[in-house]
Amino acid sequence: MYVSFLSGKRVAAFTSAVFMASMLAACGGGSNAVTPSMPYAPQSISGDEQLDSMTVAPDAAAAVESTVTAQTAHAFARQGAPLAAVANVPRVAMAYAKDLTNYGGPTMKTAKQYNLYVNCAASCWGTPSTFESHLNNSTMIHITDQYVGSTANGRYPYAGSVAISYKISGTLSDKDVYNIVHQAAAKYGTGYGKIYHVFFAKGVNECSQSAGGCYSPSNPNNWTYCAYHGSVNFSDIGHTIYSVEPYQAVNGCEPNQMPNGAVVDATASTLSHETFEAITDTDVAANNLAWYNNTYGEIGDECAPAAGVATGTVSLYGKTYGIQKEYSNYSHACKYSK
Repeated sequence: MYVSFLSGKRVAAFTSAVFMASMLAACGGGSNAVTPSMPYAPQSISGDEQLDSMTVAPDAAAAVESTVTAQTAHAFARQGAPLAAVANVPRVAMAYAKDLTNYGGPTMKTAKQYNLYVNCAASCWGTPSTFESHLNNSTMIHITDQYVGSTANGRYPYAGSVAISYKISGTLSDKDVYNIVHQAAAKYGTGYGKIYHVFFAKGVNECSQSAGGCYSPSNPNNWTYCAYHGSVNFSDIGHTIYSVEPYQAVNGCEPNQMPNGAVVDATASTLSHETFEAITDTDVAANNLAWYNNTYGEIGDECAPAAGVATGTVSLYGKTYGIQKEYSNYSHACKYSK
């Protein structure tokens, strides 16, 4: 790997924080079982809180897409598929080859998470809000501290869900996702303090030009990703952060261990992957990258089954899940805690 001297205020090859983190000689992946402490009044965990129900008209998709002035996305490769790399990223030599580099783009120190359940109840995905609340109350979420510059607890709370009714005909595309996200974000707000997770039910295929591939278990030859996160700028309502969460209880997206069953743990593992990446590399664009490794990808890519890293189990606020680890520059390894 070679050193490229970068220019421009958006790109920083070696900030002092990155250099110091890279020189720390912590090693190993740590235990697969991490039990969080309870240092603050935790977020209530009482199942899913539905804020609203909305009918989104597919016929409005073209009009919504016409308001899009910029968009980026990064896919979580299914097992057996190659990493979806961001093009034209300058290489930076690090003391530890897999450490993430700070390229100067935005991160999220805090954000509310909204779940958009399309054509099915929260239980279709194992009620992801329970996992989100456990993760927000856990020590695992503090892996992000080193990347966002905050050690505060409870920074990424679950804010509620919206039941979306959307008539689906054939394979969905970016414009369908934007259509759904736009309607929710127009009501609940945009900007770097909110993440909208769009959940599609079993049997729904989706292809994204922005993410560079397809979720299509029914058509394996065209199937490249399990999920993705991205950002989109709407001219009328502003910059919006989102993830797309297709049905994950499928071979190629499931974790190695599933103590709660395939639906709960596969959903949780992928959701955690996209959440950590949305936090630490929010806009995931070559000219606006935050924390990224030119060879191995984002914080979740480095530790995903597609990268050959086996998943384990972790206790999050007293509940055990089978999910993947996330990469820690502090430890120079995939971890369940920083």
